[in-house]
Amino acid sequence: MSGWMSWFAYVVACSLYALGFGAYGKEVLPLVGLAHLSLPLLPVEQWLALVVVALFSFINYRGASEAGSAGNFVTMAKIVLLAVFVACGVWVTLHRPDWQSTFTGNFMPNGFGHVFIAMGLTFIAFEGYEIIAQCSEEVREPERNVPKAIFLSLVIVVPIYLLVAFAALGAVQPEGMASWQYLGLHKETALVDVARTFFRGGGIMLLVGGLFSTVSALNATIYSSSRVSFAMGRDRNLPSWFGDIHP
Repeated sequence: MSGWMSWFAYVVACSLYALGFGAYGKEVLPLVGLAHLSLPLLPVEQWLALVVVALFSFINYRGASEAGSAGNFVTMAKIVLLAVFVACGVWVTLHRPDWQSTFTGNFMPNGFGHVFIAMGLTFIAFEGYEIIAQCSEEVREPERNVPKAIFLSLVIVVPIYLLVAFAALGAVQPEGMASWQYLGLHKETALVDVARTFFRGGGIMLLVGGLFSTVSALNATIYSSSRVSFAMGRDRNLPSWFGDIHP
C-alpha cells in the first residue's frame, strides 16, 4: 500500500512540477521574441511540460550520476536566485514604515477550511523525505547519511521557505487588497510579479528561478519513482520486469 500510494503521488507531483515549468516557460517566451508562438493540439505551456518531462526522463535513463549532476546544478542555481530575492525583499520590507501591519490582523480571514486547501501546496512543497530514504540502496553509508540528509534538509529548506514568504508578503504593496490576496490572485507567477518591483530584471531572475525550481523537483521525483517501481517489481507488487536492472 505504501509503495502504490507513493508511486501514484509521484505521478501527481510530476504533473504539478511539469505544468509549473510550463507556466513559467510561457512567461519567458515573450522575452526571447516568441510572444505569439502557437503550437497544434495543445497550449504552449502543456507542450513545454511534455518536453521537460521527456528531457529529464532521458537524463534519468542515462543513470543515477547524470540525474544527480543535473539535480545539483539546478538546485544550487535556484538557491542563489532565491537568496537574491530574499535579500531584496527583506530590504524593501524593513524600509517600509508600516511593514508590521502586513503581518497583523485576522490570521484566518477565510476560515480554517481554506487553510486545508492551501496545505495541498505546502504538503507537496515538503515532499522529499521519502525520496531520501528511497535512494538509500545507492547511498554510501546509508545508516549514517540518510538520517543526516533528512535533518539537514529541514535545517536548510524550512528557513528558505519562511524567508521567501516573509519577503513576498512584506515587500508587495498592492492597492485595495491585502498582500496575501494579491499573491493568491497571481498564483504560480506571484513571486515574479513581486520581484519585478525590486529592480530592473528582477522578474526575469525569478522566472529563471521558477524554471530551476520546477525542474529540480521534477528530476528528483522521476529519480525516486523509478526506485519505488524497481523495489515493487522486485517484491512482485508490480510485474517482475520492473525489478530488472539494465546492464
